[in-house]
Amino acid sequence: MKLRTIYIKNFGKLKDFKLKLKPELNIICGNNESGKTTVMSFIKMMFYGTSCKSSDIGKNLRKKYAPWDGSPMSGYIEFEASGQEYRLEREFGNSNISDVITIWNLTT
Repeated sequence: MKLRTIYIKNFGKLKDFKLKLKPELNIICGNNESGKTTVMSFIKMMFYGTSCKSSDIGKNLRKKYAPWDGSPMSGYIEFEASGQEYRLEREFGNSNISDVITIWNLTT
């Protein structure tokens, strides 16, 4: 799988953030508190969701990255797998079961 584009509408401190990735190796770097870990957590939560059983904000990623203005966490990732291009869209709810997930085949 190759990630092509990461778009974060709202997630943690990032809003309307778009990252176009190159086909080769990509390195995410930046100053402290610039959002590197937030981008990595977004990628993980987009593909795998997260358990939200803990009330500890450090362990509950839904609470940790919830935008302070109350808007829903959402975004998309475009990627290539097995010669096909896809877009995975996700709007995060209060739990994995309440997330709205859509996957589009961009090749067809």
